[in-house]
Amino acid sequence: MNGTLHPINGSLQFVILMAYLGQFMIFTLQNALKNALLDDDKDAALEAIKKLEKDDVNFIMTFKNPLNKLTPLMLACESDVLGAEVVEALLAKGAKIKATDLAGRNALHYAQDFDQLAIAEVLVAHDPSLRTQGDNKGNTPLHEAAGENKLDFLQCYLNLWIDGFYEPCDVDVTNGAEETPLHKATQNGHTEAAKMLLQKEASADARDNANYSPFHYAKGLAGISAKHQEIASILAPHTIPSLFTLVSMKLIETYQGREQEVKNLIGEIVHSQAEEKGLLYHRHLQDVKAKQDAVKLQREEVIERFKKMSLQ
Repeated sequence: MNGTLHPINGSLQFVILMAYLGQFMIFTLQNALKNALLDDDKDAALEAIKKLEKDDVNFIMTFKNPLNKLTPLMLACESDVLGAEVVEALLAKGAKIKATDLAGRNALHYAQDFDQLAIAEVLVAHDPSLRTQGDNKGNTPLHEAAGENKLDFLQCYLNLWIDGFYEPCDVDVTNGAEETPLHKATQNGHTEAAKMLLQKEASADARDNANYSPFHYAKGLAGISAKHQEIASILAPHTIPSLFTLVSMKLIETYQGREQEVKNLIGEIVHSQAEEKGLLYHRHLQDVKAKQDAVKLQREEVIERFKKMSLQ
């Protein structure tokens, strides 16, 4: 009796053993998928995905940098070698398309960072809302495409059709600083990006958390940049005249024959306001530029880190 397993205990041990072997097989396949993605081995990646059960592709890959916690879908979106076919296969196996890394960036952010337009087209066709899903700072793929003048991606996002139906995009979506994509395009002097957003009725008067509109930025930088001067002229017809402008026009209309006196009065008001607000506005523009440079540098470092990681 002592050397014989009870039938119930034996069955339980068998179930536990099979469960363990099952988990070990899943782990082995997930590790094979991870290595295939890192090696840009398309065939091996597709084979591993094929063998994995649905939803087993949603595991987290941790690298030397503890912040680099990615899903297979995010990693696949970086590679033009793996391409849209691997991304499609992952999505078919239940890859969570809205999953984010620790910075709140989704698969579309990754595809755009690495200029993978074909992959971006696949992602937005599966879920158009990715275009306006912000990271931890609220920056969406649409913000970044506008701010970096990635016109092919903008075209993809703003003119998306799925099964014969147009998928509208919220062109005035805001980030954590209440900036719209048009703010980003204007601040960086991207004329064509600004035009594309205006064609979709983006607001030239939307205010960020510093109470500045895209038109304000364009006008503020027009004196030192031909690009911003051009953008200001493009935005002007799309802006609502300020109360000050309307009052000035009414004064000139009312006091016909005394236009010069009215203009002198308006000039004095503008001069006094400029002395008070001009310096603050200039400093704000400098702060915005410094923040943009810092974010750009940070993103370049992340991309460089991923490139090095892929070579290891």
